[in-house]
Amino acid sequence: MASRRRWSGDLLKAQREAAGYTRAQVAIAIRRSWAAIYQFERDELTPGREAQAEMADLFGCSLDAFYVFEESDAVA
Repeated sequence: MASRRRWSGDLLKAQREAAGYTRAQVAIAIRRSWAAIYQFERDELTPGREAQAEMADLFGCSLDAFYVFEESDAVA
């Protein structure tokens, strides 16, 4: 059984809110648009690794905090 990870906009939103940031504040801090942050949180767009790392640094969490880990029966 393998484990795979999936981006979760809900987890991003939870981290942002726990850290006390608005979407606009995050957008300014990581040099992205407010619309991009909105799309990240709605799973309409997955941020690149650089944006993920910047948000993890901003919120004081690991990259894993943005991912759901799922078990898969698929054999690689």
